[in-house]
Amino acid sequence: MDTNLIRKPIKRLPRRRFSGQFKLQIVKQSLEPGTSLSALALANGLNSNQVFKWRRDYLQKLGKGPGAKPSSLLSVVTKNR
Repeated sequence: MDTNLIRKPIKRLPRRRFSGQFKLQIVKQSLEPGTSLSALALANGLNSNQVFKWRRDYLQKLGKGPGAKPSSLLSVVTKNR
């Protein structure tokens, strides 16, 4: 085994940061009927999983997404005939 090999460190790109305004714009576009999330992500240079996460977070804040608090249950009252 040759131990004289020198490995070069892998250069990574810096993490991309997106403004809240940009995220909101993408999320609102994704909520329009007939919009393909994958096509929307591709058109904006994003990963579709990222768009799904932004959308899920947005809907949770509105109380409409999975993980949001369920609405309170109402009692059922039946009339006697």
